[in-house]
Amino acid sequence: MTNPLSEQELRQVAEAVRQACLTAALDAYEQGGFAGLCAEGRWELALDAIRALDVGKLLPERDERINPSSPELGEGQGRVRAKRGKP
Repeated sequence: MTNPLSEQELRQVAEAVRQACLTAALDAYEQGGFAGLCAEGRWELALDAIRALDVGKLLPERDERINPSSPELGEGQGRVRAKRGKP
């Protein structure tokens, strides 16, 4: 049987979800601006990006624990990498 996540690991998962939501919203808002949408349209696009986010991909595997100091991941971002910038 799998051990439950510790409080620190739960916080890391929550932070990864928060970061993924922010990244998705900011990227969508920026893309909406490039597409010529008004502020309201950009905001709706940002909300849709958050709704479409697959949070299941952000959860650690059953036997895997989040390692925030992993060289391929940013501090406190768990398995989520910031994807700011132009596509």
